[in-house]
Amino acid sequence: MRHVLGIDVAKAKLDAALRLPNGKVRSKVVDNSAQGFEALTA
Repeated sequence: MRHVLGIDVAKAKLDAALRLPNGKVRSKVVDNSAQGFEALTA
C-alpha cells in the first residue's frame, strides 16, 4: 500500500486526511492561510 492524501478545501479551513501504508488514518484541520499551509507541511 502507499500513502494517500485527501484535502477538503473550504473558504476558512483545510481538512486533510492521510492514509498510511499500514492502513491507519491521520487527520488535521488547519486555517486556509499561509500559516495553515505551513502547519500542514510540518
